[in-house]
Amino acid sequence: MNTILISVAVLGGMGILFGLILSFAAIKLKVGEDPRLTALKELMPGANCGACGFPGCNGFAEAFFAGNAPADGCPVGRRRGLGEKLTAVMAG
Repeated sequence: MNTILISVAVLGGMGILFGLILSFAAIKLKVGEDPRLTALKELMPGANCGACGFPGCNGFAEAFFAGNAPADGCPVGRRRGLGEKLTAVMAG
């Protein structure tokens, strides 16, 4: 019975220790995202139709941010003037 309690205590302690290490690493190694990319993603219509040729609205926003897609490449957002809004976000 004593060996079972020791085993449980050791494994529990290791779990807590590794959890703390992973929490610290997640905070220390966090990669930030450009606020313009976040703003572009928020402007997208959210249809995720793929009509632009990219995998969803976030894919189009990332491609536009990288310069690989035209501002008016989203057929759903084209009617709402999305191209001008995207260009304004990139202009700053």
